[in-house]
Amino acid sequence: MHWLTTTHARRWQCFRQLNGQGAVYQGRFKAVPVCDDEHFLWVCRYIERNPLRAGLVASAADWRWSSLGQRVRQTQTPRISTWPVPMPTSWSANVDVAQTAEEVEAVRRFIKSGRPIGAEEWGKQVLARMGVSRSRPRGRPSKTTGKVSSKNDSRPLINSSTQQPAVRPGRLRR
Repeated sequence: MHWLTTTHARRWQCFRQLNGQGAVYQGRFKAVPVCDDEHFLWVCRYIERNPLRAGLVASAADWRWSSLGQRVRQTQTPRISTWPVPMPTSWSANVDVAQTAEEVEAVRRFIKSGRPIGAEEWGKQVLARMGVSRSRPRGRPSKTTGKVSSKNDSRPLINSSTQQPAVRPGRLRR
């Protein structure tokens, strides 16, 4: 399935001679565990605000391809799943209220990192149950790890047999 979707996206992009971002170009979806009803509604609000945040509509419910728009108009084409929690009565108006920059950035950080969304202790328990460790530092290991420091290197600077300068690892520049 992954091959099919990525091949379709690449061919579509090539045919239209486009470079871009969005559903056709992006990789796999992100699945992040969510702690409770409050956090679930927080994430849903972020998702359903996307067309409004992008300036495509005046109200998030006006976007015809969104699940919010389908629920407001009561059209189920294509059919969407019911939520695991009851939807608040003023949900559409709630979604239209602007989110703070900190709120938007917090959701993006959780999704990008793959960390569970919820209380910190609960998140640690979920990661332990899943067998995932987040104790490793992010990024690539330092290049200097395991190498001899030039300050503490006691080797001679001149190779005694050839009278040429000795080459030390990590000292060459391109």
